[in-house]
Amino acid sequence: MWTTDANASWLDLEDKVAPEVFLAPKTSARANAGQEWPPVPRRIVQYLIRNVAGSLWMNHLTLISLVLMAQRRDAATVLGIVCQLHVRFKSLFSELGLTEVAQWDPKQYIPAYLKGELVARDSDWTRTIFWFSRRLAAAKCGILKNQIHSSSKTFS
Repeated sequence: MWTTDANASWLDLEDKVAPEVFLAPKTSARANAGQEWPPVPRRIVQYLIRNVAGSLWMNHLTLISLVLMAQRRDAATVLGIVCQLHVRFKSLFSELGLTEVAQWDPKQYIPAYLKGELVARDSDWTRTIFWFSRRLAAAKCGILKNQIHSSSKTFS
């Protein structure tokens, strides 16, 4: 059985993400999930609240956290992936001047970033880690495969 103490602050996200996140099947987000699924650790929840809340990709990184923890990934690995994606998306959206997720074109921007044409200060290693983090999230969650969805508050 999983302890619930580590999940004590999960509900602090309720007003910061779309309600659909709390309905994610086979995760600890569901009220009736009981002890079947591991909770998202407090440190990940706190990172989401302190650093990601208000960003266009808050829903997505919260869902990624849920899904990866439900797949029993190590908490440090999940936090690393969430941090990597958040920082890279923040840099990319800022450099590109994007103010809506609908403006994000991954088929154009991801290759340009990986080639060093965007966010020139990032090293090749940083670009590689971003690529692997994004690919893992896409494979496990199916939400970043082609793009971050067109709304910061809902999932399609």
